Amino acid sequence: MSDPSIPSEMQAAVLAAAQQAKQRGVKGLDASTVIALVSGIGGVVGTTLHAFYTRMKEREIQEEMQNMQLEFEARQRKAQRFENINELMLSYKKPLLLSAFDLQARFANQVKAGFLYDFVHKRGDQPRDGNYALYNTAYVIAEFFAWLEVIRQEVTFITGDSNAEDLNNLFDAIKFQFTGQTPVQGMGGADSEERAELLQMYAGELRAIGEVMLVPGSQDGGGLAPMGYAQFLKMLTARPPPEGADTEALKAWSTSAEHQLQTNMDLVLKHVRALADLEQPPRKRMAIIQVLLCKLIDLLDSGRPYQDPGQPPYDDGDEPQYLKRDFRMVPLVGLLSADQLAYLRKLEVFKTTNDPEIRFPGFASHLPPTMPQYERNRILGWQNACPPLQPRFRVAHGKPPKPRPYYVTGPAAVAKSFTDAFQRSFHRPGQQQASRPGDEEEGEKGPLIKSQAEHVKGGPPGPGVVVLCGDARLQQQGLPDLPGQPSGNQVLPV
Repeated sequence: MSDPSIPSEMQAAVLAAAQQAKQRGVKGLDASTVIALVSGIGGVVGTTLHAFYTRMKEREIQEEMQNMQLEFEARQRKAQRFENINELMLSYKKPLLLSAFDLQARFANQVKAGFLYDFVHKRGDQPRDGNYALYNTAYVIAEFFAWLEVIRQEVTFITGDSNAEDLNNLFDAIKFQFTGQTPVQGMGGADSEERAELLQMYAGELRAIGEVMLVPGSQDGGGLAPMGYAQFLKMLTARPPPEGADTEALKAWSTSAEHQLQTNMDLVLKHVRALADLEQPPRKRMAIIQVLLCKLIDLLDSGRPYQDPGQPPYDDGDEPQYLKRDFRMVPLVGLLSADQLAYLRKLEVFKTTNDPEIRFPGFASHLPPTMPQYERNRILGWQNACPPLQPRFRVAHGKPPKPRPYYVTGPAAVAKSFTDAFQRSFHRPGQQQASRPGDEEEGEKGPLIKSQAEHVKGGPPGPGVVVLCGDARLQQQGLPDLPGQPSGNQVLPV
């Protein structure tokens, strides 16, 4: 009796075994019985294996579907979170601002006070100071490029927002200053300097430096962020396996995160150590990077409080200003070469922020706001340096008053200087400008400027001052129509 479910070879072997058992006198099991038993066992085993395989396959399919769902949800959250540049910067603005601030402060300290040389060579009996100066300087450089890499990875391309182009231009300009040796990078021009090759790295190296600094962040969806300084030090000072270690240990080290970090940071540390050996660092090369970092902060951190007594400094939905523009953040424009200044003036970001003269309004806030501009120029080192921002007041509800003229009095040279600066501040494209004191415009085309012979009620205030009559446009720009002055005028010294 044969069973088609059992291979013929197995049936033949079973029949032979049954025949041998019969010859030896074993009773109770004939060939048919043995075949039936084997067939039953085979069926049970086959059914069990099939069920097990089916369950495993279903589990794999279920896990794959779950992973696909998680990936889809993560991409959906990211697409919703970073729909435009403003939403992107809501997540990264503060840490990027702090990173840019730390880097510009370190470069300014190096340019003005020789920070690295002082800590490494003048404090030789305190190696802790020297190690901190070297490692922390390398860290603030790497951390900044890590944040640029985060933003590059999170959003490949963003359109539809003017800030996006300005930010991209600034990022590119900062990276460009690290990647070459040209007159605008402090080398090759008539007023260039030696050793400008310091801090010169390739664009791919800058990206690699940023990449090895990244670790999983705390944001939903598995965002990235630069590692902290403690983890950076631990990985940077990790020791490789000792000489003679086994192959597995050497292989594990060669692929470790510590080895990757140390390999890429060797280049940064080489430049930092070279800077520390120079009593006179390459000032122009570092100064233009510091200026660009200040402009990045100026663009990102543009909140400005109101000065209305008894009222909150910000309206609902306003974003505050996070960083104070005091002595810790003064752009080093006065140290730049003519080539570098020309390069900065051509950058679109200075045009779109209405600052073609590289003035940085509102910076150097530690200086008194009443300080004459010529004194600011002398202290800070360049023309039109950091003019103070006028207080910002809310415009009263209702129809704005009809514009009234601005009066400029005082010596002709002083009056013309102020008039030109004032017109630049309030001029908008498409408006006609008065070219000198004495020209008069009518209507809404621009600031109305009366001649020096004109004076307000109560008589002229005297030489050396500028009188601005009340105007709603001035209030919108943050210059109040103060009471207590003739005709409600604001009197400013020049």
